[in-house]
Amino acid sequence: MPKALLLSRQPLTARPLQDWLDGTAEEIVLLTTPKAVAGAEAALAAHFPQHRLVDDYHAWSTEQAAEEAAREYGAGLVASTSESDVLRAARLRERLGLPGQGVASALAYRDKVVMKEQVRGAGLKVPAFTPVDSPADLLGFVAAEGYPVVVKPRLGAGAQDVSILRGPADVTAFLDRERSSDVPYLPGQWMAEAFQTGEFFHVDGIMRGGRIVHAWPARYSGGLAERIHDQLHIGSVLLAPDDPEVAVLRRMAADVVAALPAAPHPLAFHLEAWIDSSGEPVLCEIASRAGGALIAEAYERAFGVQLAKEGLRAQCGAELTLDAQPASPSVAVGWVLLPPGHGTFVPPAGPCPVPGAEVTLLLEAGARCSGVEHVSDAAASVFVTADSAQTVQKLLAEAMDWWRENTAWKEPADVAEREKAPMESSEHILVVGPGRDFPARIRSARPGTRTTVICQLDYLGRVREPGDNARVLGLRSDSPDQEWIDLAAAAHARDPFTRIGTFGERDQDHYAVIADALGLPAHTPRTVTLVHDKEAMRVRLREAGVDTTACARVEDVDRLREFVRAHGTPCVVKPVSSSGSAGVTKVSDESELAEAFARAADSYLGLSNTGVLVEEFLEGPQFSVEAFSEAGEHVMVAITRKYSDPQSFVELGHVAPADLSDVDTKAIHDYVPGILDALGITFGPTHTEVILTPKGPRLIETHVRMGGDMIPTLALEATGVDIDDCTARQTLGEQVLPAIRATLEEETGRDCSAIWFAALDAPGTLEEVHGLTEARALPGVTEVDLMLRPGAKVGTLESSVSRVAYARASAPTQEQAVRAARAAVSALEFQLRVSGRETDTV
Repeated sequence: MPKALLLSRQPLTARPLQDWLDGTAEEIVLLTTPKAVAGAEAALAAHFPQHRLVDDYHAWSTEQAAEEAAREYGAGLVASTSESDVLRAARLRERLGLPGQGVASALAYRDKVVMKEQVRGAGLKVPAFTPVDSPADLLGFVAAEGYPVVVKPRLGAGAQDVSILRGPADVTAFLDRERSSDVPYLPGQWMAEAFQTGEFFHVDGIMRGGRIVHAWPARYSGGLAERIHDQLHIGSVLLAPDDPEVAVLRRMAADVVAALPAAPHPLAFHLEAWIDSSGEPVLCEIASRAGGALIAEAYERAFGVQLAKEGLRAQCGAELTLDAQPASPSVAVGWVLLPPGHGTFVPPAGPCPVPGAEVTLLLEAGARCSGVEHVSDAAASVFVTADSAQTVQKLLAEAMDWWRENTAWKEPADVAEREKAPMESSEHILVVGPGRDFPARIRSARPGTRTTVICQLDYLGRVREPGDNARVLGLRSDSPDQEWIDLAAAAHARDPFTRIGTFGERDQDHYAVIADALGLPAHTPRTVTLVHDKEAMRVRLREAGVDTTACARVEDVDRLREFVRAHGTPCVVKPVSSSGSAGVTKVSDESELAEAFARAADSYLGLSNTGVLVEEFLEGPQFSVEAFSEAGEHVMVAITRKYSDPQSFVELGHVAPADLSDVDTKAIHDYVPGILDALGITFGPTHTEVILTPKGPRLIETHVRMGGDMIPTLALEATGVDIDDCTARQTLGEQVLPAIRATLEEETGRDCSAIWFAALDAPGTLEEVHGLTEARALPGVTEVDLMLRPGAKVGTLESSVSRVAYARASAPTQEQAVRAARAAVSALEFQLRVSGRETDTV
């Protein structure tokens, strides 16, 4: 074998290159730095007697020293260990006439403008982008594409020096950083691209000659630039073999590798991509080296191949250890880098109790930190291997919970005691839908924040204190998505939005497409569609192995009858898209099918109906789970027992917390996060309804919003967690899960909180209500109020809007709280005016 010149600044104590390279090249000529070999002098002398040390590794003179060493020792190969050396090694090969990756290939894998030009030329999807060689280039791109815009070094790595510009102030700040930037503001150094939304993935493996030898995708926990900005953890979980994204991402990786100039010898690669709202992959970037952080180690656990090692050995002439595509990982694997905080590190006192979680401290106790400054900064790492990706995600979440509960970052006394003056906010929040009281909550949570509301014209009257908003925009209920996007974009161009939020079921679809078009962080259109379309939700959950409830979308009564004959009765017939239990019917006999179909095919509560769904009937008590998510982590805030009408399924009462055994509580806590993960829900409040069957919890439906029926109030009274306040603060970009966890851990001895609703059996006009004063005076009762006023038309129980009054109560036990609320409702008397029935005569 020929000698190989190895360019590496990796510390030999951290990455034992001598072990990796055993049996490869005849000899290795190492070019490195004194810092990299400090503490490993014996290994340097024993394994790399032919070496050169350079003080300034990134200086141009280092490339000269490398060429001189290669010629002196007769190197026949050139290898490198880091992305910063890819181009340098390629130039050396061409100057010396050596085989391996050439400059054209290296440039395409390093320069993101060159890369994306070639990938786009091959017909693959990339975000809109442009080179930024002057301020005019950046300003022109912003004018053409709108905010937000991502600016990054063309030859950057690890999200270093990446900026997300969300408005004119961010552009000015970026331009002002010229003198302090590590990357010079010169032609050929910078680029801008449109902010891309969607789930974020990476694909890693080995390629050779323009083709992929083996590769596997994984789902990131979040964006890399966002990790630095928001001080979050970063991690990923290898996708399960039956995950539909596996084929999409592997096909994309193969197409990208084929589109770029090939290297003749094997190389590791690391590709990052989004899957957008249409389900198409969009390239972020690709590198001809192994993935950083713990990606290579995760791949090794799954496939027995360490990609960084394999790629380096291949550059030095060794044969591949794995030269074919495995059908699937041998185990499910996931990892997380836990972020450093601000202050002095106080690690956990004992080992992590989560089964299968390997936690490694990366900082010493007493270390002083200033948060996440580079994407790889971490206080600890967590590895989890299990039998399924879903289990891995669950165990990682448990390990992160344990870390937060047992780790401290102590600030100096002068910092902890110093009063911090409130800062004026520059946030401008677009609220889609009337917003209830959330625009006011948001403005109150951070003084100086402005809100703009966009909603259907029919609901402008529900916008509270409209004059306190920067503007209120209205559209017809039948306006197409593009009109919503165009109106929001026009306001955004004049006065850019920094964030977007929606706080109810109505207009969530418009919220998602507006956010996607403007590049604002939000639930993706795909996630909103899955949550709204109950059939699509069931299909996705079945694919993910989370729920197997039989269901079908039916076009007519005949198709409905076919389902019943295949699955039996009872069954549930409901609208594909609706809420508030509107249009839902339990069918016990085939004779009821036509009426149930007609009821489900109607439209309710201002939500358009997209069809009729039939599902198998699930036996058991019903519960709702209020959860809150942040950066892909889910915390169960409260489980509420709900009581529904047995025929219409309209809720008649709720009590929190539910009276459940520890076993049943754990079963629900374990079940719900899998649903949220499968639907791509990574942040915000969720309201998930489940039935506790003899075989465990089964899903009714879930929503990306707070629960209705004053359930957030019940949760607040029972747990102390204010879900509405957390939602407002998270909309402003604040982290809220640490405070939620701290509140849930408090031993407060809170009472149980219940609500009960009054419903009537006969239609008519409500004339008077008696007994309000008496009901409010009953023991334990905290509130009694009417939902309809005298003069309103009332009817039988068809949806949540059919109810006429409610009572809330608190008591030491669930049974006592429910009894008190029901007693208050029973104390009310409703006087109706009922019209005489007109009948035919004979």
